[in-house]
Amino acid sequence: MRKEFIECKTLEEAQDLAPWAAEIIEADGGYMAFESSGDADVFASQK
Repeated sequence: MRKEFIECKTLEEAQDLAPWAAEIIEADGGYMAFESSGDADVFASQK
């Protein structure tokens, strides 16, 4: 599944840059966008 790091300051910017994302999670320096909720769950549990 698709995932992408988005370097921006706000969640709204990340949502605009990744309209395909099922979930967007805050990360160091920006946000991680995930096409799959399962991938997002794995990322969040490892954080």
